[in-house]
Amino acid sequence: MLAMKIKRILVQLSIKGLSQIVVQTLWLVMKLYLVRTLLLQHLKLQLLLLLKHLLPQLQSILQILPLQILLLILLVQIQI
Repeated sequence: MLAMKIKRILVQLSIKGLSQIVVQTLWLVMKLYLVRTLLLQHLKLQLLLLLKHLLPQLQSILQILPLQILLLILLVQIQI
């Protein structure tokens, strides 16, 4: 949808005298930008899904971690 609007604008620019090479280059840059944007959105979505999946495990690790640190401190103090 956005790509088609951009292409229409670029066609109008080429009709107004902008060289075909410049118009094609701008079109290529816009397509690359749109692909990059879509990929970033996809990666963000995948990261959110991964975090949602890992959240219960992370919560249990974070609950256990203070106990492990406390035990480590006690062990260090006992050895000293």
